[in-house]
Amino acid sequence: MKFLGLIDIIAAILLLAIALKADFPTGLAIVFSIILVIKGFIGITFATLIDAGAAIIIILSLFISIPWWICLIFIILIAQKGIITLVSF
Repeated sequence: MKFLGLIDIIAAILLLAIALKADFPTGLAIVFSIILVIKGFIGITFATLIDAGAAIIIILSLFISIPWWICLIFIILIAQKGIITLVSF
């Protein structure tokens, strides 16, 4: 399960790059969006909805400019989820 937490941390870093309008590889965004969507199908909980929302934000950022505050909300949620997963037993 620690691997899933690491995926969340990397997705949070990717969202931070989106919020800061930094350039990032399109392939990386697509791969992490697909991974987050797959994680979202594991079960229907609040945590999986966060994954799905982050995947939508990442995909949309390839086509439109996402406001920084929307990215910030998802950065906090997904980073918190990733950190909790990494430190849990």
